[in-house]
Amino acid sequence: MDDDLRIAYEDHEGVQELIDCLTHTLESISLSFDRWDEQYVKGPGMYVAVVTGPSVAEFADPMGRNRWPTDRCRDVCLDIQNFFETAREVAMNRDGALVVSVDGVVQEQMIRFTDLLPSELEAVDPDGAEYEDWMGLRHMSALDTSRRQNVISTLTLSEETVDEEQVAESVGVSADLEEHVAWLEADVELDVDRVFVHNVTTNQAAFIEAFGEAVLPRFE
Repeated sequence: MDDDLRIAYEDHEGVQELIDCLTHTLESISLSFDRWDEQYVKGPGMYVAVVTGPSVAEFADPMGRNRWPTDRCRDVCLDIQNFFETAREVAMNRDGALVVSVDGVVQEQMIRFTDLLPSELEAVDPDGAEYEDWMGLRHMSALDTSRRQNVISTLTLSEETVDEEQVAESVGVSADLEEHVAWLEADVELDVDRVFVHNVTTNQAAFIEAFGEAVLPRFE
């Protein structure tokens, strides 16, 4: 592909917002599940690919009856709370990768990505990311899939590697409202366009009331 003619979707603001929404959702699902350490309990798992083009049929197969409930949620960022609740249920009860187009629309059929062919492996950037010792099958598949030209990004949630310390490295987790104020103040200093604040419990009313009274007024 001629790089001069390539559309760099990964640099588009809307696509970056989409990836942020997906990342935030997977991290929130991980935090909302508190049984990772139990030996015989299966935690949530999810594999998401953000893609361009009209179809992924050339490198994917349908995963039987595993489907995303598009009647409940069709768009990722349009209603992030609805997407989170739907994704949390799917991560516990269904299998396969979730395909999301660059405009944020979720495809109904969940799929299994096929392995890269030898000819495709030859075209892979030798300086690109390589397998790491900590990676499970889902992570390795996501890495391979991300190397395809019309795959913009892949994201995974797996009990193979996720723990509270890893999640805390990328999101602020605390019941202390003053800590949230401090984190938001630091974000504001970075001149960001928006900040996502999300409550991973089911008591949304208490969350909205607490932030509405003690946090958000500090930024007016």
